[in-house]
Amino acid sequence: MVIEVLYVVGNYAYVHVILLVFTLLLLLQALDDLQRQQHEEMEQTITDLDNDEAKQFNQLADSVQSDFSQQCTEADNQLAENLANQAQVDEADVQRILKLHKAEMKEFDSKCVLISVSIADLVPYMVCLHG
Repeated sequence: MVIEVLYVVGNYAYVHVILLVFTLLLLLQALDDLQRQQHEEMEQTITDLDNDEAKQFNQLADSVQSDFSQQCTEADNQLAENLANQAQVDEADVQRILKLHKAEMKEFDSKCVLISVSIADLVPYMVCLHG
């Protein structure tokens, strides 16, 4: 009788240990799944933030380019008006000076566009380095 009781208790303890190990394995699997999900969500959030920053940078670059072009046009108009108002400058001189000025501004604008395009082209690489 004592041997039978010990055998039953021993089997119960064995089953209990197996259930505990199985429960522990399930908990570890759930923890691993949660960590994997959190990592994926964090990567997605970082990617979304990087994309938003790149869009904002491009919008800012476009805004600066637009403002600069507008200011140049206003300065050109003001220069033409000032030159036309001066008594010692005739119309031919005004046109010649404006032509030279516009040529210089066109060269300057082309350099500015190249610089801004180059910076905008670097944004995807900055995003890759950050991620």
